[in-house]
Amino acid sequence: MQKVGKNCPPEGRKISRKDESLPKDEILRTRTDFDALFAHGERTRWGCLTIIHRKAARRRVGFALSRAIKGAVKRNRIKRQLREAYRRCKQRMGDDREFVIIAGEGVLAKSYAQIELELIQGLRKARIICD
Repeated sequence: MQKVGKNCPPEGRKISRKDESLPKDEILRTRTDFDALFAHGERTRWGCLTIIHRKAARRRVGFALSRAIKGAVKRNRIKRQLREAYRRCKQRMGDDREFVIIAGEGVLAKSYAQIELELIQGLRKARIICD
């Protein structure tokens, strides 16, 4: 049985390929957006991920990495994995949050499946996702 709440998608809603896309207007890009979220957002930590979130008019997401992660290849791989994990679970989220997902140095030792699981658990802890 699915939970009912304002962050849950309507029951019986079919998930289309479009629901799993990540359009450019859904990604936080400007310094102003990140600064506002860091200043006024609520922090939730789970494993090697930190999620900073707040209420917003529409869903937007940003991805950031710890400065301890050296090497562009490693950083870009982790960002791709975070984007994919987010993209695959976003249909379970409401449309009224903006958040930043920050990966710490511990993410280097994790597989994609572990990163995806930590992201889902972190989003549940932050009450952004409901199952």
